[in-house]
Amino acid sequence: MSAAGASRTVASWAGLLIGAALLALSNVVGGAWLFLHFYAESGELGDKDKYAGLQTAEYRYRDYGRPELILLVDYVDGTDRVAIGLPTLDKQHPRLWTYLNEVDFKGKPFQLSPIGTQLAPHCDQLDVILKSRNVSREIASFLEAKMRCS
Repeated sequence: MSAAGASRTVASWAGLLIGAALLALSNVVGGAWLFLHFYAESGELGDKDKYAGLQTAEYRYRDYGRPELILLVDYVDGTDRVAIGLPTLDKQHPRLWTYLNEVDFKGKPFQLSPIGTQLAPHCDQLDVILKSRNVSREIASFLEAKMRCS
């Protein structure tokens, strides 16, 4: 093989390797975009700000003087979300927090409380709130079941 033929072969291999590297890089960038677009904006990562909103409401009203009252917090973190704090029987965690108008990526109501927390039975208060607000049947059923209302 002549020197000119050898240099063309090396150049074509180099071009092939550069093309393969660019293709691999585009696959990595495309995969990252798909992950961020479809998974990070939904699923647990996408719900992170919603849980943060409940944590904010819980922190602000943790020491509210009347633990027997149901609390409503409109416009949580500047959004249209409405948080509800339901009285519990646990003095360390006086309220279970959830949203009246938001569900998680699985379609289930959010819940911010320790596992096994029992709610104080305030079904009359809850009934007034559910009738005065636009609450989905799924969230209403969840709240009634948690509070053990019939």
